[in-house]
Amino acid sequence: MDNLRKQIVLDTNILLVSISSNSKYHNVFQSLILGKFDLFVTNEILMEYEEIISSKFSSEAAIN
Repeated sequence: MDNLRKQIVLDTNILLVSISSNSKYHNVFQSLILGKFDLFVTNEILMEYEEIISSKFSSEAAIN
C-alpha cells in the first residue's frame, strides 16, 4: 500500500460549505483539521479564504 499523503488544493467554495458540522461535506473540513492531507495554497488563495470566511463568519474565525 502506498503511504504517500494526499496533496490537495481546496477551492474556497468547498472549504466554505465543509465548515458546518451539518454539511454533507464536513468530512473534508474534519480531515483538514486532523492533518489527513497536505493542503497546498498560494498567498492569493489564503487571502481569498480569509476574505470569504470573514464575510460569512467573523474576522477572528478567518484568522484562526
